[in-house]
Amino acid sequence: MRRLTGLFLAVALAASPVVAVAEDWTGTYGGVGLASASGTHSEYEAGSLEYSYTLGGKPREVLLGYARQIGRLVVGPEISYSNSTVAITEEGPEENYNDRRFDIKARIGYPSGKALFYVTAGKSFGDIYYAGVDQSYEPLKASGISYGIGADYMISKNWFFGAEVLKKSLKLGVGDIPGYELWSANWEMKSVTLRLGMRF
Repeated sequence: MRRLTGLFLAVALAASPVVAVAEDWTGTYGGVGLASASGTHSEYEAGSLEYSYTLGGKPREVLLGYARQIGRLVVGPEISYSNSTVAITEEGPEENYNDRRFDIKARIGYPSGKALFYVTAGKSFGDIYYAGVDQSYEPLKASGISYGIGADYMISKNWFFGAEVLKKSLKLGVGDIPGYELWSANWEMKSVTLRLGMRF
């Protein structure tokens, strides 16, 4: 009977849900990221699509953010900057490319054990070089929304490793392209970024 009781308790404990003690993510953090980016560059004249090209690149970035844990949620702002080029990968105007990007995002996440799962949204800004535009006007300033999902994992008390999938849209509206008053352009990009960061 004693052995049967012990076996029953062992099975019951194994079947019971184990609640992982979540790390406290509150604090300032910074880090670096390496991404693989892809997307589409589209050009419109008077609202009608004229050209569409495939984009690609492997941008690098630096990031800085602050997280505050409130109960079972982690919230906070994050900024990131990249000076790596995302350009047309097929035959097309080589002068059309995005050189620098700056992202301002808000994150809201759910911690579980050493992991933090989050969604993010914000606004992206980018420097655009456009074929046919006089160099004195460049870079052109584009902006648009960004959103995505990600996860970070605490590998030590101060260091974490993570991955983020982000979609962003950089737009130049009608009147934003000197010499092309009826034209507008979009850079629709998706990036998968591996991140390494440190909590201060």
